[in-house]
Amino acid sequence: MLKAVAVSLSVKFKVVWYESEDEEESNPIDEVNAFMSYGLCQMAGGVPLHRSVMNRGFGFSAPLPRYRDMPPSAVGKVVTLNKLVLTAPYRSTRFVVVLPGDSNLTVRTLADLSGKRILVEQGTVPGAIAMMYQGGVLRQKLDLVPPGPGTLWRLEVGQHAATLIELDKFDGHRKQNRITKLRLSGYEHRIRYNIGLVTIDRHAELAAHASDLLRILVADGRVAAFAKRAGVTYRPPLTETAMRGQLSFRELATD
Repeated sequence: MLKAVAVSLSVKFKVVWYESEDEEESNPIDEVNAFMSYGLCQMAGGVPLHRSVMNRGFGFSAPLPRYRDMPPSAVGKVVTLNKLVLTAPYRSTRFVVVLPGDSNLTVRTLADLSGKRILVEQGTVPGAIAMMYQGGVLRQKLDLVPPGPGTLWRLEVGQHAATLIELDKFDGHRKQNRITKLRLSGYEHRIRYNIGLVTIDRHAELAAHASDLLRILVADGRVAAFAKRAGVTYRPPLTETAMRGQLSFRELATD
């Protein structure tokens, strides 16, 4: 889809592969900002449309992540971050319960996981939900792990009953492990985010053009078709104006 956007905007399409840090102090938004502020790319996708992203890191600095074919002169480079500009959304994301393939659990609410050994990623929205749900009824057998692809591989081993995780990560795991037996339970938490593209303020005009194009691609079904061809689950944007703010205790503690 990003390639289609680039072609329509008459800009060069080139994927920059980089190594994201799993360290607690690292932040993927800052990493993307560093790339754009350094001039390696103009736009990135898969960014949650959240008010906290708008001014994230602005005026601060961040190390440039390692990327493919990185020259020695760029290693260890610290970059001053720019103000981020978000586009219109092109999809939304969900937080879902994933089960081992042989599980006979029925999950209508998270309370159905009470007393079960659950796996969640620390420092994430699913992690906060699992910690705060109904005052902490899931905490007794909750295993917190660092975010990353290893979470769903741990679930494959069979020592946990379930995980609450982003739908996107489950799709990514299925593409990495074509013979996975993990399955969706059918449960989706009510907290949802719109997803869009992001650039920095010196490319604000590009963001405006991209927003116009994304509205067309969503409306005529091409984004859904791109997702189907890629083998990932598509959920349309909630509404264009659905910019998330701070999550409330009530949202985190209930279904």
